[in-house]
Amino acid sequence: MTDRPDNAMSSRQPLPGAHAPAQGSWRELFSGRNGIYALALAGGVILHSVNMYISITVMPSAIEDIGGLDFYAWTTTLFVLASILAAAVTAAFLQAVGPRAAYLIGSIIFCAGTLVCAFAPDMRVMLVGRAVQGAGGGLLYALAYAMTRQVFPPQLWPRAISLVSAMFGIATLLGPAIGGMFAEAGIWRAAFWSVVPAAILFGAISVLTLPERSQDTDEKAGLPVVQLILLTAAVLGVSTGSLSSSLIWNLAGLAGAAVCIALIAVGDSNLTVRLLPRRSTGRCVRSH
Repeated sequence: MTDRPDNAMSSRQPLPGAHAPAQGSWRELFSGRNGIYALALAGGVILHSVNMYISITVMPSAIEDIGGLDFYAWTTTLFVLASILAAAVTAAFLQAVGPRAAYLIGSIIFCAGTLVCAFAPDMRVMLVGRAVQGAGGGLLYALAYAMTRQVFPPQLWPRAISLVSAMFGIATLLGPAIGGMFAEAGIWRAAFWSVVPAAILFGAISVLTLPERSQDTDEKAGLPVVQLILLTAAVLGVSTGSLSSSLIWNLAGLAGAAVCIALIAVGDSNLTVRLLPRRSTGRCVRSH
């Protein structure tokens, strides 16, 4: 929808008595209860993202200790896949249990996976821990975006989203540095269990401060089961193909992933329960 030329100039000059929408300040975001919410949500994201870089940094030391070089690539693949799947079901999960319980459960899952990694006797157990850890972390970072609209007033939404997004940038600086220190000291297991106290802290903050019930009760969020299966197949296809030294298998993995993504786009246009935001794929599908 476009404005007519005669409205273009008037849109640049507000009418007498008109007021611009109120914009929240950083001081308002970090003060009072808003500051506690910001700490909890941003803390969950930085916990997930910093841990991701720490794990990647110390994994060579872990393999040297417990073996399992053939599984090296899967430690990241399963973590990322579990994170994506957990993030995809966050909306339905949030509506089902409420913000407080959702954040607490995400913290517990993350702690459980982290402890499994810390005490893993071999790489097979490590893979299980990485998958559980990824699911918990995926919930924490997706909940940070989903709950912004529920715990902050509208004028603070842009700043809250900016704060949460900035945590990934901070993680790229802190994660490798922290992981490198643990690896250099030869205590790679400590790199995992050292983040557990922070996860417990953020979980406690959620219990004490976050609302018990979700405000988004008008529309129930379903689970896009078909699309999630296709998404899983796409990620596994790329990962499996990349493990081979043959170019044919590499291309086959990419081709299979491309087919799955195309089917996801078609499914989001025709199925009632969607995976992607509305109108994100509709134009692409209609163009064919």
